Amino acid sequence: MLTGRGRRVSAAAAGAAAILLAGCSVPDTGEGSLADLVPPDIAEQGSVVVAADLDTPPAGFASPIEFEGVAGAAVQAGEFTGFEVELVQDAANLLGLRVEWFDLPFDDVLSAVTNERATFAASSITVTPSRSVDLDFVTYLQTGTQWVTSSTNELGIYPNSACGARVGVQVGTIQVDDLATRSAQCEAQGQDPVTALDYPRQTDVSAALLDGEVDAFLADLPAAQWAVRQGGGPVGAASTTTSSQLAFAGSSYDEQPYGLAFRPQDSELAQAFATALQQLAADGTYEEILKFWSVDDGALPEADIKVVD
Repeated sequence: MLTGRGRRVSAAAAGAAAILLAGCSVPDTGEGSLADLVPPDIAEQGSVVVAADLDTPPAGFASPIEFEGVAGAAVQAGEFTGFEVELVQDAANLLGLRVEWFDLPFDDVLSAVTNERATFAASSITVTPSRSVDLDFVTYLQTGTQWVTSSTNELGIYPNSACGARVGVQVGTIQVDDLATRSAQCEAQGQDPVTALDYPRQTDVSAALLDGEVDAFLADLPAAQWAVRQGGGPVGAASTTTSSQLAFAGSSYDEQPYGLAFRPQDSELAQAFATALQQLAADGTYEEILKFWSVDDGALPEADIKVVD
């Protein structure tokens, strides 16, 4: 398929629950190329299965979706786009590999890797000590947590003043523990706890705020930025709208890296993808992708795009 920037990535029909999605053709790679870094068994197979929550704009999502204001957009029904989709696909192309996307709710993505249903995961995964117990990560972006409310924020909800509020959160994310800690602090201070409402997909969380089911939500900054841009106004990867029904509540905090998640025994493949992403940073493609999707504030120096365990 073509992404919003007109770049070639994988294509398939979108469906319910979990489905395997075929990748695009792979360019011919010459002797001495980055493809030589790929483990022989993966190279012979010619493809990788990547687990991801593909309902998390702007990291990865399937059309149809309202998508305006993007010059040269060529997003068609059932196709995937987003900054993480592009980074993974471009890195895979350098390694001579096809990408097969395995669409899952976020809470199931990491288990798909540990249970060997997927080669690795790429789903806006924050690298944490608990996740690093079973998995290695290739870091590629730095981002934080952001709270979002209605544009009027009549209840005066902010990260440190949310006692008694109904707050949406995506299941399986680091924000679940963040919210539980804040709720416990409310009770310790003799105030009403936060009512946490869990949703399987980030788009469900955003919709819940627009529909009045929750008073606020917290999410990774890229997802929060996207929700504010599209909340009641035109959607665009790099556009903003003055008519949004949503707004930031306070500033983002607790910055940590995103990483592609690999099984420890696949360290050679993880290093191959780290090297490919470093090449994308060196030739300017990495910056181009992040700028297009308005997440370039989180760009890492080339030296910090690496395998961590």
